[in-house]
Amino acid sequence: MPAPLLTIITVVLNGETEIAQTIKSVRSQTFRDFEHLIIDGKSSDRTIKIAESLSYENLEITSQKDTGIYDAMNTGIDHGKGDFCLFLNCGDILPSEETLERMVAKIEEKEVAVFGSVRIKSSAGSWYYPPLETVGFHREFLPHHQSVLYPRSFLNRNKYDLDFKIQADIDFTTRLKREYEIRYLNELLVVSTLGGTTVAIFPYFEKAMKLAAELVSIKIKIDGQISSFGKLKIYTNQFLKHGICKFLGTNSLFRTMRWSGKRALARSTYNETLSP
Repeated sequence: MPAPLLTIITVVLNGETEIAQTIKSVRSQTFRDFEHLIIDGKSSDRTIKIAESLSYENLEITSQKDTGIYDAMNTGIDHGKGDFCLFLNCGDILPSEETLERMVAKIEEKEVAVFGSVRIKSSAGSWYYPPLETVGFHREFLPHHQSVLYPRSFLNRNKYDLDFKIQADIDFTTRLKREYEIRYLNELLVVSTLGGTTVAIFPYFEKAMKLAAELVSIKIKIDGQISSFGKLKIYTNQFLKHGICKFLGTNSLFRTMRWSGKRALARSTYNETLSP
């Protein structure tokens, strides 16, 4: 049987309230040349029973113990056969039945990574990352992890680094950016609810400092060094993003900075704090 064009990997642990919407959004796609792998970490709730009740010809369910979300993603990489891989977390959805068809129609070669936009939802509202019609975004920022179609040739040589417990996805996508051309396809690919490992593990400021420390480690691993200013910038951004913004709310911080006359800084900070 020929390998599918696309592998969709959904990792889950005790996701009985969200797994159905993810499976249904994939099952309804008009594009059919894909496999959908559910990688379950031995859920103790009804996750597997619900997934099995929604089974269809493209769905494969694996349930086994793992050491965490990135270990489960590595399992999905090992099981996948597609030329490209999309990581669609439990609770994430494809926004329309034609999403994959529109996205895949724009792929011109298999050795180039492509990405779309993500609509990120939170209790404070929603936003697009990056905004549609964005030009040159990926030259300055990393694409959202769930918006990227990772080429199989990259996955054959790369896994999530389990030494990074919180932001291995940033390390993973940074390696992709270093090794491959990345093209933005100007399509909304995923609707994602703000949450997950990078926003739910630590209380506000303790978490911000731990995230920043890990980002510095990633930077040193990739570049071999980082300046004091570079470290300061990382810590400041994480303090704003996961400390101040979570405590006061992103919009409150943005309005305060804009009111004080620091418009350029406000725009820059607002964009950075909304980035994954």
